[in-house]
Amino acid sequence: MRLHKNYTVEMNPDGSFSVDDVVPGTYSLSIFARINSGNPWAQPPLAQGSTTVTVPDTFSPTTPIDIGEVELVPTPPTPPGGTSSTLHSP
Repeated sequence: MRLHKNYTVEMNPDGSFSVDDVVPGTYSLSIFARINSGNPWAQPPLAQGSTTVTVPDTFSPTTPIDIGEVELVPTPPTPPGGTSSTLHSP
């Protein structure tokens, strides 16, 4: 069984971000770029991308993990009066 956990973070001006309390393992990281409206889920994403990240057993919380560059692809706009939805398969 796979566990699913969501983290909401803000990017720093240089594109970096941090997530606390992640245990060692391999993760699928999905990034959604949204307009900061105070509620991260109020607007559909402008762009999105994903990558795999491995947190090693020997990880030190004071040492950042470089995940490299993640390409964000523009999300098609939602038609007026339409709804936006995302479907994830296991």
